[in-house]
Amino acid sequence: MTIDAEPAGKEESAAAISAAMRQHALPDSRFQLDTSKFIPGFDGGDVAAQRVTQDIAYQRARYIFVTPDNALIPFRRCAVRDGKTMVLPSYGLHRGFLLLDPKKVPEGHEQYAAWLDGVEHFAYPVTLGELQRRGRFDLAVVGASAVNAAGLRFGMGHRYLDIEWGIFAQIGVVDDGVPIATIIHDAQYTAATFPIESGDVLVDIIATPTGIRRTPSRPRPSTLNWALVDSAIEDSPPLRELRESGLKGIGRAGA
Repeated sequence: MTIDAEPAGKEESAAAISAAMRQHALPDSRFQLDTSKFIPGFDGGDVAAQRVTQDIAYQRARYIFVTPDNALIPFRRCAVRDGKTMVLPSYGLHRGFLLLDPKKVPEGHEQYAAWLDGVEHFAYPVTLGELQRRGRFDLAVVGASAVNAAGLRFGMGHRYLDIEWGIFAQIGVVDDGVPIATIIHDAQYTAATFPIESGDVLVDIIATPTGIRRTPSRPRPSTLNWALVDSAIEDSPPLRELRESGLKGIGRAGA
């Protein structure tokens, strides 16, 4: 099921999609089915994840940015199995970014490493300076509460990716050539159209249990829009480092 005829605004559309997702969502251990607080996993998530792993962008990738959403647990399991190094944001960016080296995960522990508790166990915090030294990401795979045909993510938590991408763009580790895939249930996809705002990071690939869609290419932000940063995360380690260090303005933002 996809939501095609929706209320006029993004907020109303996001609420309609969230309500539709309750019959498909897998409960979280903390938040149950309160999808205003997390992006849930769903039945068929493993099938959708497999569609991404069959894409050439994934097969060529060795170094991937991945969001910590429940919907991406099957994908993270595959990435560990396939030897992909991943960088994930910590909750609310309160401890910055975490690097998960698949070589540190013992064989048979791939599922545990895909859960957030496993990420906490196997990964380690990385500074923006270290990320910059490691170089450009090959691929980004992100969760979404809702996505439209243009690749616009909206609903709960969508601004976190916009901020994270802006940070990465400013230090030169992402650009318009880095593919972004999202893994969602079909109920989270809509044909509704909305204005694209400054700072919006659109996805290229939309994978669902029933298929895969590709969106038109559009330029992405090349620097962080500080207007998106609120008081809850403004003092997080990466934003503090970006403000205070010589990294500010490096890469495309300083070109």
